[in-house]
Amino acid sequence: MGIIDQKIKKGEEHLMISKPLRLILFQSGRHVLRSLFFVTGFLIGVFLYLQLKAFHMSTPKTEQPLWSTVLFHHSTMMEIKQVLQTQELQHDMSDQELFTKVSSLSSPSSSPSSSSWFGRMHNNDEKMVVKVAFMFMTGGALPLAALWDKFFKGHEGFYSIYVHTNPSFQDSYPETSVFYSRRIPSQPVYWGTSSMVDAEKRLLANALLDESNQRFVLLSDSCIPLFDFTTIYDYLTGTNLSFIGSFDDPRKSGRGRYNPKMYPQINVTHWRKGSQWFSTTRELALHILADTFYYKIFDQHCKPPCYMDEHYIPTLIHMFHGEMSANRTLTWVDWSRVGPHPGRFIWPDITDEFLNRIRFTEECAYYSRDGENTTTSKCFLFARKFTEDTLEPLLRIYPLVLGSEHSKVQTLLMLTPLFVSVRPLPSLTTISSLNPNQNPPHTSKAPNFNQFNENPKLPDNAIKVPTAPWMKGPIFLPPDELINTSHHHKSTRKQNAEEKTFKALNRRESGVRGSKAMKKIVRSVEKLDDSEGEFKSLEEAETRRRRRMPWEREEEKFILRRRKKERVLTTADLILDEGLLKRLRLEASKMREWVNVRKAGVTETVVNDIRLIWEENELAMVRFDVPLCRNMERAQEILELKTGGLVVLSKKEFLVVYRGPLSDSSVCVKEGGDDISSSLYEREGERLLNGLGPRYVDWWMRRPFPVDADLLPEVVDGYRTPSRRCPPNTRAKLSDKELTYLRNIAQALPFHFVLGRNHGLQGLASAILKLWEKCVIAKIAIKWGALNTNNEEMADELKNLTGGVLILRNKYLIILFRGKDFLSDEVADLVDDRERLLRRYQHFEETRRESDIEISEVVADGEQLEETSKTGTLLEFQELQRKFGDMELKSKIEKTTIELLKLNSLRKPSERDDDIEILTNEERECLRRIGLKMNSSLVLGRRGVFDGVMEGLHQHWKHREVAKVITMQKLFSRVVYTAKSLEAESNGVLISIEKLKEGHAILMYRGRNYKRPSSKLMAQNLLTKRKALQRSVLMQRLGSLKFFAYQRERAIEDLKLSLVKLQGSASELC
Repeated sequence: MGIIDQKIKKGEEHLMISKPLRLILFQSGRHVLRSLFFVTGFLIGVFLYLQLKAFHMSTPKTEQPLWSTVLFHHSTMMEIKQVLQTQELQHDMSDQELFTKVSSLSSPSSSPSSSSWFGRMHNNDEKMVVKVAFMFMTGGALPLAALWDKFFKGHEGFYSIYVHTNPSFQDSYPETSVFYSRRIPSQPVYWGTSSMVDAEKRLLANALLDESNQRFVLLSDSCIPLFDFTTIYDYLTGTNLSFIGSFDDPRKSGRGRYNPKMYPQINVTHWRKGSQWFSTTRELALHILADTFYYKIFDQHCKPPCYMDEHYIPTLIHMFHGEMSANRTLTWVDWSRVGPHPGRFIWPDITDEFLNRIRFTEECAYYSRDGENTTTSKCFLFARKFTEDTLEPLLRIYPLVLGSEHSKVQTLLMLTPLFVSVRPLPSLTTISSLNPNQNPPHTSKAPNFNQFNENPKLPDNAIKVPTAPWMKGPIFLPPDELINTSHHHKSTRKQNAEEKTFKALNRRESGVRGSKAMKKIVRSVEKLDDSEGEFKSLEEAETRRRRRMPWEREEEKFILRRRKKERVLTTADLILDEGLLKRLRLEASKMREWVNVRKAGVTETVVNDIRLIWEENELAMVRFDVPLCRNMERAQEILELKTGGLVVLSKKEFLVVYRGPLSDSSVCVKEGGDDISSSLYEREGERLLNGLGPRYVDWWMRRPFPVDADLLPEVVDGYRTPSRRCPPNTRAKLSDKELTYLRNIAQALPFHFVLGRNHGLQGLASAILKLWEKCVIAKIAIKWGALNTNNEEMADELKNLTGGVLILRNKYLIILFRGKDFLSDEVADLVDDRERLLRRYQHFEETRRESDIEISEVVADGEQLEETSKTGTLLEFQELQRKFGDMELKSKIEKTTIELLKLNSLRKPSERDDDIEILTNEERECLRRIGLKMNSSLVLGRRGVFDGVMEGLHQHWKHREVAKVITMQKLFSRVVYTAKSLEAESNGVLISIEKLKEGHAILMYRGRNYKRPSSKLMAQNLLTKRKALQRSVLMQRLGSLKFFAYQRERAIEDLKLSLVKLQGSASELC
């Protein structure tokens, strides 16, 4: 019985333990069955499709396939590849001989009518296939050569490859590569010079020697294809147009580079700009090579900041062959990032979603051979600026995103056994890169999924399906990384989590730079990783669902490092050879003698010292003092510009400059890129400063460069201070808030002028007036190192010349506000004309009124006089205004006097006590000295003596015997009156009244028997703080009104006296 009970107990325990496991196995089994049903159905569908396709292909056809025709008239692909690889491109011709030979060739008279990429042949006699020439311009090896090998694989005979590299590059490609033995005779190429156009023409000339080349594409070493070879071939050969960007840019980076010396051969209206990476037809390529006249003009007059590779071909095409170009480029670059160069892409950027966004973002027009104009979403065939580390992800994504239709299906079939363990099948509509109207080369082999579409008219690429999260990872996985359900791979799971964490931390996305956002990304990736293909026990699941308590949490420690800033290539890196540059930098690191650059900058003396050093040594070291040491990039630009050398080493405040192969020839550098890549701050600053004067080249801060005020004229003929008129209901004086607001605005503005002299500033004042028409603030910097500068004299003279308001002044800068009453010259002239017109109308109206006035006769002393009536004249109006104006003034004075009397009635000052404590002279002198040495004081304002002053005085006497009261009153009689009032109200002793720099000091002694009065009895007879302010305002108003009345009376008396004198002189003349 005991044995049976034990067995039953064990069975119950077994059942209790296995219940959750059975639940988990049941749920997982359902997922496995679903996956098996999906894979089985998919394989059956593919099998049935292939059977139907084989039956369809077995039917007899009347025409032979074009692909078989090509194979019939050509050798096998391997034989063609061997012929292409063994073909020798090297020759002994010079560039001129090569261009002359190519120019003698004629362009094809007709183009094939077929639009299929494998059926483009000229005639039945020659059986020549149209080829596309891919021309690569690089400085060394091609970092993405493996991707291009995959791109060209299987399409031999339909392309030609030409590579232009630096002559110093000696490495070669393997024999299995398509780039093997494809180098042409080349010359050194320097960025931003005409040698880049020479290299382009050299590539075109070598490609034109092969008559089967009908399309020519110029590519760089960082370019990648965005579609498979079939699509790109059909796109290029399906149209008679070339793809060359050419647009009119009215800004400084466009028309601003035009040299007037090119006129009249090249007008500014002909000037165009575009990308140097083009795709052209054979006919247009011959026209480009045949030009020598306009090439010489560009070579002579297009110097930096004009760059020949961006303007020569676009301008030439626009002037003579505009109808042969689609006026757009096929190479995509990213100009959204700030900087002089387009953005680069690294390994974390490469995803199928990113590439599809480049390929199908825009829509553009496409003109086919038959003249049909269609709209396509394939506007770019190539993309630039992909670094070497992007090769691996590109090779992984290529078969499904960039590959042909046949390779995509093969890849999907190869991945079907892995769907259960890796990821579901992606949608074919997402990865399709071919138009349904196109005929791929392997049509007989690849199944056509388009016949199963519900709407066959719509292309596959029109359906935009979002990329699934599991498709963002690598497509191909090694066998050892596949998930095996029979084993529990914790190490693989951990490795995947680390990879996902690395991607999340390094992906270039907005809003993920903060530490909190980083932690959220890492946690979400780890949660996704934990939930993939792994079973958790119920205890772990419950623990995961349960919210942790604060003391149970362990904060993960993240090490967030800033990305190392990409090193910007200097002019020396672009021009000098690597070996020479390495030797120069090694020698520069050993130098211990230098030339000092003081505050004045790179002056002529510094340049002469550097050139003296160059006579004996090819390197010169320069040490910069403030302010240029704070901006070494700008210091490098100034040094290269003024000396003509090349900076080869920069370390802290030191620069080592190389004299170059020819020390007397200056090197022009492409500074800062064009205005398209510059910031809005710089462009707006340049717009404000254009036309104000010459710029200050030695500027030590960021762009834009301010105007050099020392080069402006000291005296301007006919200069006058601008007229000012304040708008109605406004005050010309600035309030404290307005002053603070203007100072805050001026802090962010760029400097407009740089000044180094104290007098003779009429030229600067004239430029400031022009600036004030666009900007309300003028910001002037004072030159560092300038001798005998006095910012106070500068500010006073500018204020007098311009009439502006001085906001801020110190030894570094001067800021002037144009004022609320500022009028520009045009507005001032309009106001003067308007006032002149009003006076004319007023005079005309007055004369007409006087002519209509009646004349009355007046008898006086027996004589008859004629008196002109004043009715309706201006004289009558002036008399009435004076009469009633005086009445209004008197009423104001009376009203103010009444209000002041009311306030004075509330104030009952105390009388001075006759029983005053007697002090000896020695005691008075001692207390006076103590009071003068005191730092604490009581300031008496415009309110005078009121109850708050007495409370403050008693508070001082609480801690010390003597109190010092400072008053700002200017009249000494008023100071004495205030001192006596303080003595009477406080019952203290007046020690003395002293004249100080701050005003007058009243020293009060509290007395030997001082006792602090209670707060209730303290100064009850005086006014409060508010009433004292009202009294002060009323007294000031009453004084102003009386003074104004006095002035008016004096003016009236003066006018009467002058009138009497005029009448007397008139009577004498009569």
